Amino acid sequence: MTDPIRELKIHAAILQRRIADRQPSALERLRALQEFRSCSADELDSVAPRIRRRHCLAILARELGFANNIYTPDGGTQIAPALAEAYR
Repeated sequence: MTDPIRELKIHAAILQRRIADRQPSALERLRALQEFRSCSADELDSVAPRIRRRHCLAILARELGFANNIYTPDGGTQIAPALAEAYR
């Protein structure tokens, strides 16, 4: 049986790599996060090097129907219980 947390980690790593490579479709997926929703294409391109795995996990979570504030930027937001294991 496939471990869903492991699958999320793998998909997040792939997304992070695609964002780092500045693939347009991957950069567009950043708009799933509130802090990037109003960014222009050029702004998304400029933030690409600073995108971390937690951002990618949060994007996947949003795409799977989880709440807005899914990750903890500097200890701020509650982590969704289903994804807490992915941060270990």
